[in-house]
Amino acid sequence: MTGSIQIVVPKVGIISEDAYLDEWLKQPGDRLAVGEEVCAMEFDKARVMVEAPASGVLVERLAAEGDRIAVGEPIALMTPD
Repeated sequence: MTGSIQIVVPKVGIISEDAYLDEWLKQPGDRLAVGEEVCAMEFDKARVMVEAPASGVLVERLAAEGDRIAVGEPIALMTPD
């Protein structure tokens, strides 16, 4: 999608293992502010909230709850304001 921004699984400290998408907090079509929590990821030793990297609109989810995803991989797309 042209002009879209990827929301990716963050690297947390020295943790670099895959994570599980635990819970979506936002739906496609929802407006997002910079830093707003979009979903929760479960790492082996931590639950991490993934934040929007920019303000805009969540357009598409690329992963479902329960999916195992590598650090740095995209989980959603948003369009910036």
